[in-house]
Amino acid sequence: VSEFVDGVMLYVLSKEWYDAFATHMLKLHPLPYCSEDDSELPCTLEASAASQLYFAVAMLLGASVLVRLAGWFDCAEGSGRSLSIVPPMAGMCVGWAFGFAAVKWLAELDGSVGLFQAHPGLANLALSAAATLGAAVLIVVCRPSTLGLACGVTPHGLPTTAHRAARVVLGELEVVWRLSARALSVVVMMLWTKGLSLMLIEGTAPSMRQGPMYVRMLLFWAISLTMAGNLSPNPNPNPNPNPNPTPFP
Repeated sequence: VSEFVDGVMLYVLSKEWYDAFATHMLKLHPLPYCSEDDSELPCTLEASAASQLYFAVAMLLGASVLVRLAGWFDCAEGSGRSLSIVPPMAGMCVGWAFGFAAVKWLAELDGSVGLFQAHPGLANLALSAAATLGAAVLIVVCRPSTLGLACGVTPHGLPTTAHRAARVVLGELEVVWRLSARALSVVVMMLWTKGLSLMLIEGTAPSMRQGPMYVRMLLFWAISLTMAGNLSPNPNPNPNPNPNPTPFP
C-alpha cells in the first residue's frame, strides 16, 4: 500500500509541476476546461511538436541540475532521504515533456501522412512498437557504465589522470542518463496509450464517442489492458534491488 501511495503521489506531483510550467506559464497547452460554456478562461492553441521538444530539452537540463543540487543538499544535511522524491519526480516531469512532444508529433503525422490518415490506429501502434525497441536500445547503449567499458574506462582501472577525468565525466552523465531513461519510459507509455486509444475508436463516428456506453467500453478496455500487462513475468524477483548504482564514483 505504501508503494502504491508513493507511486500515485509521484504521478500527481510530477504532472502538477509539468502543468505549472508548460500549461500555465508557457502556454504550450490550452488551459483546462477553457472550452466549457461557462468558462471565462482564454483558449490558446497547442504548441507545435518542435516547440514542445525544445521545452523538453530545457527541462532535462534543468532537472539534471536540480537532481544534483538535491543530492548535495542531502549529503550536507546527512539525512540522505529528505529529498529522495526529487530525482524520480524530476524524471517524471521530463518524461511528461518529451511524452507530450511525441504525442503532438504523432498528431501532426496523423493529419499530414496518408498512411496515418487511412489507418491511424495501426500506424500509431507500429510507431509505438518501434519507439519501444529504440528506447530500450538507447537506455542500454547510452548508459555511462556501458560507454565507459566500451572506451576502456572502468571503476577500478589504472589511476591515470585521463581515466580519473573520464570517470568524473561519466559519473556526472549518470544523472542525465537516469532522467533520460525515466523520460523514455514515460514517452513509450504515452505513445502506446495514444495508439491503443486510436485503435479502439477507429472506424466509429464522432457521435458514437460519447454517452454511458462509450464510458463503459473505455473502462472495459482499460481493465483488459491492465490484466494483459500483468501476464508478463517479473524479471527481478528481488523486491529491494539497488535502484541507484554508482559505477563511476
